[in-house]
Amino acid sequence: MGDLNAKVGKGSSSEMVGSFGLGQRNDRGNRLIEFCQENKFVILNTLFKQPPRRLYTWTSPQHNNDNIVRNQIVYIMVNQRFRSSVKNAKTYPGADIGSDHNPVLIDFSMTLKLTKKRKPTPQVDVQQLKQEAKKNSLQIELNANLQRINRGQRTADNIDATWTEISYILKEVTTEHLKSETKKKKEWMTREILDLMDKRRECKNKNPTEYRRIHSIIQRKIREAKENWMRERCEEIEDLQRKHDGFNLHKKIKELSGANKRQAPYRLFDNNHQQAKDISEEIVIWKNYIRDLFADLREEPSTSNNNEGPTIIKCELERAINQLKNNKSPGPDNIYSEVIKLIDEENLDLFLKLLNQIYKSGKIPTEWLESTFIPIPKKPNPRQCNDFRLISLMSNALKILLRIIHNRIREKCEQGFMRYRRLLSDSYLDLGLRLRLVRCYVWPILLYGVESWTLKAAMMNRLEAFELWCYRRMLRIPWTDRITNDEVLQRVGGHLLRHEEYELPRLIVEGKLEGRRGLGRKRLSWMRNIRNWTSLNFEQVIRTAQDRQAFANVIANLH
Repeated sequence: MGDLNAKVGKGSSSEMVGSFGLGQRNDRGNRLIEFCQENKFVILNTLFKQPPRRLYTWTSPQHNNDNIVRNQIVYIMVNQRFRSSVKNAKTYPGADIGSDHNPVLIDFSMTLKLTKKRKPTPQVDVQQLKQEAKKNSLQIELNANLQRINRGQRTADNIDATWTEISYILKEVTTEHLKSETKKKKEWMTREILDLMDKRRECKNKNPTEYRRIHSIIQRKIREAKENWMRERCEEIEDLQRKHDGFNLHKKIKELSGANKRQAPYRLFDNNHQQAKDISEEIVIWKNYIRDLFADLREEPSTSNNNEGPTIIKCELERAINQLKNNKSPGPDNIYSEVIKLIDEENLDLFLKLLNQIYKSGKIPTEWLESTFIPIPKKPNPRQCNDFRLISLMSNALKILLRIIHNRIREKCEQGFMRYRRLLSDSYLDLGLRLRLVRCYVWPILLYGVESWTLKAAMMNRLEAFELWCYRRMLRIPWTDRITNDEVLQRVGGHLLRHEEYELPRLIVEGKLEGRRGLGRKRLSWMRNIRNWTSLNFEQVIRTAQDRQAFANVIANLH
């Protein structure tokens, strides 16, 4: 860099400037040093000790034997990262060039990293399945290939081999039929314009007249495509405004402005606050973080010796496949849920047999155990791994197996709940015993973590509604009987402030929980409403509530 008339001078003032400059520093030299410090540049021709004739870069017109005026005002600057790669820097005052400046040369030595070319992963567009012809052709070929595997005999020892064949067919058919077209650089670009561009390219330097004619057609088509594209985007935004959908409206505006495409680079630091220099170090940091995040230090739970479970049936498999969501990113195996749903009923037997082998043997294919973690920043300028939110992309085949197990567990829970429901509504049991069961098994689940709740009037209404719902089921009171809530409470003999077993809910209502509330106006509570309605203070409300008849008279006199 030259023509700044900046002289950094001799002597080092920071790590960006060496000790072997020339002359005295001026104001422009100070500004240049500040620029280097802000951008982490190093001035190379001040780092190496050279004779003065190898340092000066410009000779003043006033220079003579009696008045030597030689200045160093031309510099070479590089990023601080490459400082160790520079071996020497000096000027060549005797160079035959058409300038009054001396050229500055450096010896630069760098070992380039050997990069291996990765085979590009074929892009797939599952939106093409909306075309019936494309969908039917893919489904026919997919099931025909799976039929050949289904005819063979597979044993439990060939789980990995069987899945390898199935996954190969799923991926090959998907890539062949749903191969993504050439990515458009502009969203408004159409296939017609791209075809015209190919024709124009063929006419270049061969038929100028035809080239100009096609070029004018392309320009007209581009204007029409841009106008249509902008008109469609405006209609989408207007439709979102009519629906008062502010979230998607803001999202659409960000897409149009290109705000979503700009991703600010971040610097990742490890637990010792050391910055990662390249991708390999970042991968090591992420591996250590994920290992610590998912580390399970608990003892191995005791399991039953009976490891056999009911065989997976076809209706369970079909239900799990239908529960897969569309338009979701696949896992590392690149198998899409939309393609799995195209397997016909006959070929599902092959997949069903594989799942039963896995369920009985406990051996899961290796490919299913791999996941891809996508880090999403929680805040601007993230620096450590815990500043990111991780999203795991797992195999859709594994999701099917987990969904089947999840559905079985849910059915067990529902059966248990219905069994307790029948028990609590059994009229042969004493009402006091059933109320005790409710206090032991229902209230602890309902009030779990209640200390951290923000109780408002709406929350109290929901709690009371659930309490009365339980009482009505216990007493077998249908809604057609039109029994009031007060009468239901009288039948069960329950009131919040008249029973010691409701100590925790009573403390919640009274607002006597430990801790400090945040700044701002005190929240409106249920107790404050009662005080306003009855014109009683807190002590009077509590004392009155202890007497059922007195409290009923207060309620009856409310207007």
